[in-house]
Amino acid sequence: MGYLYILKLLCTFAIELRNMFNQLDFLAMQEDLENEIERKKKEIEKRLDYLLDDLSRLMKNRK
Repeated sequence: MGYLYILKLLCTFAIELRNMFNQLDFLAMQEDLENEIERKKKEIEKRLDYLLDDLSRLMKNRK
């Protein structure tokens, strides 16, 4: 009877440990996605700045 109880505890521990690892993996993926989104936002902002500078130069040349 003692062995079954210990086995049940070990299985429960293993399941909880697996759940924690899954949660950590999910959080890591979420952080990677957030970092990628921030990187893309900065890239878009930089391109927009270039476009606005070009537009400003074109407007000055037009006058």
